[in-house]
Amino acid sequence: MIEQLIAEATECDFKVALETKKPKSWLKSVSSFSNGIGGTLFFGISDDRKPISLSDVQKDAEAISRLIKERITPLPQFILKPLQEDGKNLLALEVSPGRGTPYYYKADGVMEAYIRVGNESVIAPDYIVNELILKGTNQSFDTLTTDAVKKDYSFTLLEATYLERTGLRFEPSDYVSFGLTDKNGLLTNAGKLMTDQHTFYNSRMFCTRWNGLEKGSIFDDALDDKEYDIYSIRSMRRNPVIADLFHRMKYMERRGSGLRKIVSETKKLPGYTAAYKPEFSSTATDFRVILKNVNYNMCGASVHDAAHDTSVISKQNLLLEFCADPKSRDEMQAYIDVSSRSHFSKYYLKPLLSSGKLEMMFPDKPKSKNQKYTTVHSK
Repeated sequence: MIEQLIAEATECDFKVALETKKPKSWLKSVSSFSNGIGGTLFFGISDDRKPISLSDVQKDAEAISRLIKERITPLPQFILKPLQEDGKNLLALEVSPGRGTPYYYKADGVMEAYIRVGNESVIAPDYIVNELILKGTNQSFDTLTTDAVKKDYSFTLLEATYLERTGLRFEPSDYVSFGLTDKNGLLTNAGKLMTDQHTFYNSRMFCTRWNGLEKGSIFDDALDDKEYDIYSIRSMRRNPVIADLFHRMKYMERRGSGLRKIVSETKKLPGYTAAYKPEFSSTATDFRVILKNVNYNMCGASVHDAAHDTSVISKQNLLLEFCADPKSRDEMQAYIDVSSRSHFSKYYLKPLLSSGKLEMMFPDKPKSKNQKYTTVHSK
């Protein structure tokens, strides 16, 4: 039964006995569970999940209730359940996620709010406390009004994108309706983010795809890199105005199926096995996804090593036939259905050029936009 309860708990901590002289050791978990997604504290169980038993369950339950009321503010919602496992008496303290965040531990003139990071309860940094305060007042960062006046900014890209994605014009009244401005024409943080002028600092994300397994010089080793002018949203929806606007433009869903879709789409890739399943991890401050390259063998060799891959050799031969008359790179890629330019270059274009089976029409201008390639016919 205990194993089932532990499995059902989103977050959990274990205490061999109830600490009444040093209650902070477990009350900080009550604070962090209330400030997060809830959790359960098990008393009378060791860290290796073995039941130890409590000497007086009733006395401990009364002490837990009293200490929570005295030292956690505001008072969180919790349920105490007496349990038995192998004849040993235990207590489960179920703490609900709170609506009145932040929930503080208070003692000796100190008030501290805690959050969960991994399996630990740690003091919340100031910016997390600010987010918890907004959450507790039913506000979010993107709804807060700024001192920027809408008429001083342009929204050409937003309005054009909205028209393209929805077929509807972005009307002046929509700025208020969608939460981008208040009734006095002042931009909210969400509205300021959508301006053409990019006045919102730290709202861009840079992505680089590296050649090989280690990062090196961006000039020599990076296959490509892009800059994305988007707002970084972590694992939970904390910016409802932005989320609603992106949903209207069909950039994101509301039903929270993104993670499942990532997993299901990855399974469709050629060469996929369970070892390549995406990995997800999150803390109170960030959210991370690791997408593994299904074209890379975990033992260190390329799955699609051209020297041993008959399909690559077959496609090379097709290209040689296709290029009897000069063809552009785009035409060649489309002909053998290879979308990745780096993959095409590595396994098809460079090997054929190096072997002398293919040649450039303009060898003195290898990067010419008019460059074409033709098969070298043996004499």
